[in-house]
Amino acid sequence: MRKTTTGPDTYDYIIVGAGAAGATLAEQLSARSNRSVLVLESGGRGIWNPLIPIPKASFFLMGSKWDSSYYPTNFDNGTGTVDYWQRGRVDGGSTAINGMQYDRAGAHYWNSVAAMADETWAWPRVLDVFRAIEDNELGPAESRGSGGPLSISVQREPDELLDRIAAAAKAYGLPWTEDLNSHDGERIGYIPNTIRRGRRVSTARAFLSRALKRKNVTRINNAHALRVYFDGARAEAVEALVDGNRRMFHAKTEIILSSGPIETPMLLERSGIGNPRVLNELGVNTVVEQPHVGEHAVEQLFFGYQWKINQNIGHYNQVGTLPRQALAGLKYLATGRGTIGTGAYDLGGFAKSNKALDHPDLFLMFAPFGLDLTATGMAPSREPAVWGTGYLAHPTSESSVHATSNNPFAPPAIDVHYLEDDWEQEAQKRIMEVAREIAAQSPLREIIVEEQMPGPDVQTREEVRSFSMQSGNAFHAVGTARMGADEDSVVDPALRVKGVEGLRVADASVLPRQPGNTMAPAILVGAMAARILADEI
Repeated sequence: MRKTTTGPDTYDYIIVGAGAAGATLAEQLSARSNRSVLVLESGGRGIWNPLIPIPKASFFLMGSKWDSSYYPTNFDNGTGTVDYWQRGRVDGGSTAINGMQYDRAGAHYWNSVAAMADETWAWPRVLDVFRAIEDNELGPAESRGSGGPLSISVQREPDELLDRIAAAAKAYGLPWTEDLNSHDGERIGYIPNTIRRGRRVSTARAFLSRALKRKNVTRINNAHALRVYFDGARAEAVEALVDGNRRMFHAKTEIILSSGPIETPMLLERSGIGNPRVLNELGVNTVVEQPHVGEHAVEQLFFGYQWKINQNIGHYNQVGTLPRQALAGLKYLATGRGTIGTGAYDLGGFAKSNKALDHPDLFLMFAPFGLDLTATGMAPSREPAVWGTGYLAHPTSESSVHATSNNPFAPPAIDVHYLEDDWEQEAQKRIMEVAREIAAQSPLREIIVEEQMPGPDVQTREEVRSFSMQSGNAFHAVGTARMGADEDSVVDPALRVKGVEGLRVADASVLPRQPGNTMAPAILVGAMAARILADEI
């Protein structure tokens, strides 16, 4: 294909995807240069959806028109339960529909990434970038930022049940921490959320809206990227279906793929970068033989727990019945306050599965209300309860994601592998045990009537793994275009796709290890990519 550098569909930079990383990259890059930036987003704008700004509406957004569900091809837990991997398909990507949990992973994680890549990704520099983009309501500190575009809320309204849970966790051995992101030791605290004054702050709101006010940024929605075209070894253009019409967009400088850990590897494969066996099945000529595209995906499994309590406290008073839900809704509309204006969970605790570990490897979350365990979907319990879930922060069992067709709407082939290593199964069992040990501490134990989930019959490693397979995954996949300095990596530490020029990847697919929660790390990747492209790093 002949290289084109002028015309109405020619830009300096093309960013494919306006999610956590892509929207951040668009804003941070366009602020550093007057060079033209095009953002192609496969989803809609979402601006007219009244649920997206409402934090607790995340439970209703999942499974809506604003997300895509991808179903593993080999999942079978013996119960008929369906597993699915989910990602937002709208401006802001998954940050427009998720639980808004802002967990940065911490020094130990990012230093391990640096050991696999280079010092660009070491904690001191990563922390500087986090601080530059954050506006934490707790104010500036050495460990957090203030005044940046991304709002972070931490505080909660006083609540007796939350106080009891926190006190029980402290009695177990998790020190109270005002800001969960302030250090990476064992701790309990309120979960930081991307919320401002009771409204969700997606990357569309925090970053993309700012970028679009600049003359050098263009955003096109409903643009489904088909493939990247090359002039020799240089990425030259992106072909996309825009409202059903094929269009070619040319890049004078670089193309950056920010479509996420599911769509990015499939786009690479449709463009001729991947395992020749996979490419042959797609009918695609090999541009770069790269067998690790789509491999090394790491996802987490939830482990849920719930206890019925004997006091009418917690958020049951706000969501336990339809009249109470209506009153909570009116309060939220009038003030932006109450449980509707908070994230999916309120308290988060980092714990060690083995006290000999250097850093916590378990993450446990708690909410001061329960779920109706007899309901088909997500519904609040009709009685007071404590509910929560936990997962391994850094699991290692690897899955894979591959394209099955040249059609961008064709489902991927996802081969899942969960909790296959002995250490993972033992650590997942410790989630259950730690949760139960916290529940057994005063002042929480005095009000617990019974364990409703998973129930006393779940005790062994095998029972825990089976229950986790029914609980579902965390929607936190990473690694399908992993970054590193070794030959097995898809992108180098500067996020350049190996074997070609003018093509980079900037999203959670480059993360070579599972960080825990992926929103903040994906935003960080977008911000880092902007600095790399602007020659600031």
